[in-house]
Amino acid sequence: MGEMPAQMKPSKAQKPIIARKPNAIIYAIANALVSLFLRVAFHLKVDLSAIRGLEPPYLLLCNHSCNLDFLISAVAMYPQKLNFMSAALYFQNPLLAWLLTLMGCFPKRQFVSDVQSVRNILRLLKSGAVPVLYPSGQSSFTGMDTLIDPSISKLLRVAGAPVAVLYTDGAHTGFPKWNMKRLRPTRITSKAFQLFTAEELDTLDDQTIYRRVVEALAFDDCAWQKKNKIAAKKPRCAEGLEQLLFLCPACEKEFTIQAHGSRLSCAHCGYEAKMDEYGTLHTAAKKGFDTATAWYRFEREYYRGKLSPDFCYKEPVKLFKITKQGKLVPAGEGEALINMAAFEIKGAMDGEKIHFVIDNSLSGVFPHEKRTCFEVMAEGQLYAVAPENPRAVFKFILLKEEIFRALRPEAI
Repeated sequence: MGEMPAQMKPSKAQKPIIARKPNAIIYAIANALVSLFLRVAFHLKVDLSAIRGLEPPYLLLCNHSCNLDFLISAVAMYPQKLNFMSAALYFQNPLLAWLLTLMGCFPKRQFVSDVQSVRNILRLLKSGAVPVLYPSGQSSFTGMDTLIDPSISKLLRVAGAPVAVLYTDGAHTGFPKWNMKRLRPTRITSKAFQLFTAEELDTLDDQTIYRRVVEALAFDDCAWQKKNKIAAKKPRCAEGLEQLLFLCPACEKEFTIQAHGSRLSCAHCGYEAKMDEYGTLHTAAKKGFDTATAWYRFEREYYRGKLSPDFCYKEPVKLFKITKQGKLVPAGEGEALINMAAFEIKGAMDGEKIHFVIDNSLSGVFPHEKRTCFEVMAEGQLYAVAPENPRAVFKFILLKEEIFRALRPEAI
């Protein structure tokens, strides 16, 4: 028998990773180190009194306000060890995959219905473990909750286990995704409570389950910081917010907001707001917003009002193929557009014309870990889409979410 072609050879990377309980020794060492950091630098306070009688197995849902949420959750719930769902990308490196597996993590593929991750959740629950889910899918750039897909209700029903919530305030204040050059020592609090019993999940309809999940995980770190007078003095900086807050509240011009230190200003009309150590925005203008999240809500409402059957937004973009190892490889360029039906890319790649069409009703999210691009899956390949105007990234993201809500009325 001849040699099997290279593309047909079985690969270790193709074998499903079976979720297991974390290694107790490694987990304890990691917890001790991270706990010291969070309690000293961020005065982490935890309240688990409401779930004191809840015994594993159960599902733990968490709000997702920063990139280090999994560390906060692990410390807050200790000595209960958790199993985290992680992006499949991180499991492509053999050493990292080995370490993540030792820590009890298991992979989830983006953009597709991942049967293996569901099997891992069910296997973990059967073994008496506590799998952790972040229903929003990725950490927030804005400091407020993002869209949760309605399919979460079906997953909870299939799991058939009690559901608890670990709700955290202050994490975005300390680790704002729009500017991660320096940490901002502040205060973080985590509180747990039970959301569903297994019996309730059998009796409630999908929309009721979904609504309760969304309400339980809704957060606004800017409002929390302002209300509780939580200072973040080092640094008091608004740089980076201009990408999120790209629509001037005074003149309603796009992409004119500039950031200089703690100040945000409009290059067109001169509107100005200054951020204080509590994250509050101060302005002398008649129209303005006192928090970044209030400003972002204004943008959402503004563009929601612009949606119509003939709505269309376009931008020139560059395309990058994302390898299994997470590297971005230049692939082509063209024009990206979004209308009420679909997101489309028209252009050239590898010397050939392309036209990708992605149905907007299938998902309300463009995953994005970088401020200069967002990700799409087209014809089985994962791409990074980088608008020539980097600020357009967040306009596309906002429009995608609002169009999805318009197409799927059950989505909150």
